[in-house]
Amino acid sequence: MFRFPSGRPAGIARILDFAETFLGGGTSYQTPLTAARDLLAEEFNDTARMRGDIVMITDDECGVTEEWMHGWNDAKHQLGFRVFGVAIGAPRAAETGSVLEALCDNLRSIEDLTDVHAAADLFRVI
Repeated sequence: MFRFPSGRPAGIARILDFAETFLGGGTSYQTPLTAARDLLAEEFNDTARMRGDIVMITDDECGVTEEWMHGWNDAKHQLGFRVFGVAIGAPRAAETGSVLEALCDNLRSIEDLTDVHAAADLFRVI
């Protein structure tokens, strides 16, 4: 897991480490989002800090359980965080009514990472 807290420079070595990390493949939304939610909850409990952002990048779609989704929505309400989603080469994952759409406050779909306009839009939003 990589954290890039606001107000502190990440450093090029850390960014490269993040960019070059392969987590073994497979798609799960629940596992990484639960870990991110828990980090934000820990920060909230330690310092009462709210309004973190989560960026979810995926190249596939998957489901989540109804029970998990209820807990997710409760945590979003309590902690006030936002979720930015980026579906890369997976247009179905970003379709209206998809699980990813339900999870994200702002969702983008990118087919071509060399498209400078699409990349610029992402960085403006995130």
